[in-house]
Amino acid sequence: MLFKKPETTKVANAPNVHRCGLFCWQPDFLQRCNNMTLFVFCYVLLCLIYGMAASYTSSMIPSIEKRFGFSSRTVGIIMAMNDVSHVSTALLTAHFGGRGHRPRWIMCGCIILGIALLLHAAPEVLFPFRNLDVWKGASMMQNEEHLCAANSRQRALRLGGDNHTAAVPVVNASESNIGPVVVLVVAQLLQGVGSTALIILGLPFIDDNVQKKNTPLYFSISFSSRIFGPVLGYALGGFCNSIFLDWTNPGFKSTDPRWISAWYLGYLFFGMGLCLFAITIGCFPASISSDCSKSEDESTKKEANASAQKIPASVSTASWKDLPRNIKRLVTNGAYVCRACSSMFDGVFIAGYFSFLPKFLGQQFQITQSAAAIAGGVPNVLATATGVVVGGFILRRWKPQPRYIGLFLAAGGLIMATTLYGLIGLECPQAKITGMPTTVNDSFLRSDGNATCHQPCQCKNDFIPVCDVSNHETFYSPCHAGCTKLGLSKNQEKIYENCMCVRTNGTKLDESSDQTPVASVVNGQCQKHCQTLYYYVAILTAAMFLGGLPLSGGIMLQFRIVDIDLKSMANGMTALLMAGLGFLPGPIIAGALFDSTCTLWQMRDNGETGYCLLYNTDAMRWKFHLFFASVRGIAVLMDLLLTSRIWKLKSERETPAGVPTLSGEDNWAFEPEVSEAVNENIYPPLKNLHLDSADHDTAHTRV
Repeated sequence: MLFKKPETTKVANAPNVHRCGLFCWQPDFLQRCNNMTLFVFCYVLLCLIYGMAASYTSSMIPSIEKRFGFSSRTVGIIMAMNDVSHVSTALLTAHFGGRGHRPRWIMCGCIILGIALLLHAAPEVLFPFRNLDVWKGASMMQNEEHLCAANSRQRALRLGGDNHTAAVPVVNASESNIGPVVVLVVAQLLQGVGSTALIILGLPFIDDNVQKKNTPLYFSISFSSRIFGPVLGYALGGFCNSIFLDWTNPGFKSTDPRWISAWYLGYLFFGMGLCLFAITIGCFPASISSDCSKSEDESTKKEANASAQKIPASVSTASWKDLPRNIKRLVTNGAYVCRACSSMFDGVFIAGYFSFLPKFLGQQFQITQSAAAIAGGVPNVLATATGVVVGGFILRRWKPQPRYIGLFLAAGGLIMATTLYGLIGLECPQAKITGMPTTVNDSFLRSDGNATCHQPCQCKNDFIPVCDVSNHETFYSPCHAGCTKLGLSKNQEKIYENCMCVRTNGTKLDESSDQTPVASVVNGQCQKHCQTLYYYVAILTAAMFLGGLPLSGGIMLQFRIVDIDLKSMANGMTALLMAGLGFLPGPIIAGALFDSTCTLWQMRDNGETGYCLLYNTDAMRWKFHLFFASVRGIAVLMDLLLTSRIWKLKSERETPAGVPTLSGEDNWAFEPEVSEAVNENIYPPLKNLHLDSADHDTAHTRV
């Protein structure tokens, strides 16, 4: 009798559970939208925008560094804050949010996420660019300061190695960058909190509210947003990188070290879009009947009532006392620990390598930020997605045993690691700079061919590179090229003329020459045309495709090596490890690797180090690829260890009669009885896309 009253209450409240609306506002006209098709449409749009924001940030790293004077390590720390908050909320969201009103949880999370992305753009308003004209060199007087024979004050710049000083025009040199750091850190923390509900709760809600035969279709549609979101984000990043900060023509090309793109534009679009569709998805009910569009005959009503009774039942199963016991069951499962550790190292690789890949391509091959964003993002995302889909079909067709899936995972990781080691050999020789100050301890960057030509000019040490197009020679500044006159080209770009250090017909012009100096240079470093860029992108794309083939198998394997009632907790624990020990340190390590190869630092008047002006790209290429190839190799070892532990494990879940089922490192059997609340498959987003109907039947076992 004690349990009859709660059961009656649940059935009485059943009609409200299935109605669209926000809280008490549930108008009849809104019930036309009460179907899974519209829910999946809104969910796909939210995932699409979120995926765009993640890749967009990676493409904007160089501009953010120059805009606020950040080092790469500082940017890496800021990006890692997203995972700090994600780690703090992942398990709680999985444990409690999965049993609550999931569309409203997603709505609240996406509103927080939208506010966070709008906050990303706030530093542009809160900390305005006070010396933009000085940065661009807009006035004639400012440009003449950098001509030969001009003499003016110098500003400090730190050089890599022995910390010598030179000079460079800087932004807000007397101001600290603590303010922008604080704002961006808060934005990243909020982004991690808001994205947790979207990542964890969306796909399980779809899984619980569609017919089993339609689940692969809905998952495929949902997964499409995971593919095209990053692709569109990189494309939008490429477009915004082609626009200067204040939407004007600064007088130099986008390859110039002074180029700062309109980095804030994308965040405005992402923030407003997320807030709009978050409210829309929050109007969906806690449970959507798959038969709501049909006539309500007696059988349909019975199914709706049965579905309504399940929701409160699942809510009652969530408790704090189950959490530590379930965690202990996972950490004593040796096979799961191996798989989780492999995913953790994959997280380091993904977050570190791919976050800084566009910047690496821009520095190594000296291409524009726009081209680097597209080349470093679009092919890799499409190749990985294609590999996942093809791998899913392969697994569906041949249905390999778990040990072969483990070997498949190890082979994919080995291909990726080997590729990274091989990419070290695809170099693009770094152009030496004529007139580089002797205090720069890196002879790799300094060309001594015209080292003494500019001595009569009394040059400052401002780093304003110019290019002699005819000889393909880069000078440290117009003064170091011996230029005495400023002019404009036909397309209104600044050119420096009468440059006596520029070779004309094989003869260097100097002050004693009777020949009238006519040689000129243009703003920016000389462009390098390395065919190795195309080889690099093609080889990496092929490796990403091959590495993506076993990913769906890895997700299925994780479902097979834990008890059925721990699938959700296993996914949540894996997400926590990937975020806390993978995604979090990855960008920080990558940023530190980049900073360690810097040879010319900006330094503010208050003594703070700013961003890096020049890198030793050879050292960068070696360190960047060696580290992440080694990380990928460790993941391969973990996959091999996993394979050895599950060598005799079969794909079927059925347990022979009389065989006990306990979670332990040497026991791979599964309990045949599970509660109705244990089928929340929460993470990662690629799950279930490649599971066949038999897998779904198993995942929804009811006794």
